[in-house]
Amino acid sequence: MSSDRQLFSRMSKGMELPWHVGFDGKVNTRGAENLPFIYWPNRVPCLEANAYMISLLQKGLSRRNRGGTIAEYAKNISPLLRFCHINGLKLIDLTDNYFTLFIRGLQALNVEGEKQRSCNEVLKIGRRCIDFMFYLAGFHSTDNLIGEENCSITVNRNEFIRVSKSNKKFRQKYWAHESFPDPDPVLRRRPISNDVVKALKKTAGNIDDKGLRLRKELMIACFEQTGGRRGEVANILVKDVEAANRLVGSAPLLTMTSLKGGNSRCVPVPRVFIQQAMKYIKRVRRRIVRNKLGTGKDHGFLLISHTTGNKLATDTLTTQMSELCVMAGVDDQPGHPHLFRHAYITQKFVATILQYDINNQDEFRKALLSTSAIKLDIQQWTGHRSLDSLDTYIDLAFYEIGHMSQVHSTISLNAAVGVAMDRLDSLEAEAKAEHATLSELMEDFKDLIGAFRGDIEAADQYDS
Repeated sequence: MSSDRQLFSRMSKGMELPWHVGFDGKVNTRGAENLPFIYWPNRVPCLEANAYMISLLQKGLSRRNRGGTIAEYAKNISPLLRFCHINGLKLIDLTDNYFTLFIRGLQALNVEGEKQRSCNEVLKIGRRCIDFMFYLAGFHSTDNLIGEENCSITVNRNEFIRVSKSNKKFRQKYWAHESFPDPDPVLRRRPISNDVVKALKKTAGNIDDKGLRLRKELMIACFEQTGGRRGEVANILVKDVEAANRLVGSAPLLTMTSLKGGNSRCVPVPRVFIQQAMKYIKRVRRRIVRNKLGTGKDHGFLLISHTTGNKLATDTLTTQMSELCVMAGVDDQPGHPHLFRHAYITQKFVATILQYDINNQDEFRKALLSTSAIKLDIQQWTGHRSLDSLDTYIDLAFYEIGHMSQVHSTISLNAAVGVAMDRLDSLEAEAKAEHATLSELMEDFKDLIGAFRGDIEAADQYDS
């Protein structure tokens, strides 16, 4: 049996769990779709771990996108279940010595002499397992299982005060064990480079299969033009694209559901991007959904699998981008979907800094706190609930400005210019490869010109 085999599955769509009995004697249920169901390595269900999952469900933790936060917790406690199974231990039999042996095992080297997990990954697993053990102490009514003194497993409650760059203080507590390694230094990932983006677009435009070509081009455009997280891009709806397409006289606003809190936000996007999405909907998606799912069974998500017609999974977006990086020969450079978000937010900040003539980082932070218009715009663009989490992007934006030999005029132009050029390149490639008929190319060119004209008119209205 593989030592890294996943120890849980996710409950299917429509799954309900009995929750409580009402005054009328009826059993009320609660939706449990995507809730992890955990078992031991011998495939026997683990009662304690599944009870822990239900406790997380009660707390309202996310189950979105293949289990969300609760699935991450299931992954983090799985190594402990595997350790206990291999050593013939019950969970409540764990001691300091056994827990130390478990943590050291997480830091073991592979056959090539490299760490299988970073120190930060070991800390995440260890702290989550401590939380699980505290739950078990209550589950089994065992006061001496885990605690700060006179317990089988001795842990410490540490505390530190984090000071943000806006001078706000946050008191944070966490559990620690003497076996825990020191954390790795935090490495900030830089935004995706323009060269990588160009290479990905060129590679996507050379794909022979028309449907896959349009979907991959649209996938790249979604990350580039919306700044959405992977799950947010995967959840873009056809109806929201169509609603944005109906807007007249202003920049289209695309509704996106934020993964942080589940609230919706409206993101301004170029009209040529909406036209690109509509092309995919009409020429590719509509036919696949009809043939694979049947009339009346459309789930409504924009990006779909061309094999099954189902919604394209969040992890599939990462896989698709990785495959494009390999095909483009840029797999040695950062090309993760989230780096598009870094680039999007950074460029939005650059534009804001130039528009409001802001001189330094501190001045920008003060403007965020004092100018509600800037604050609301940025929260709509990014979906961040806390402005303190934007500090990294503020620094990146000033780094970008500080390293420009000159501030090119294109910085202040609408993002539609870049999208329009991409679409022209794509149409040119289609014409050369004879992937489309003359009538289709003329229709696309006409739609592109109309959408681009709308973007320019909207920008003119904004400037005036």
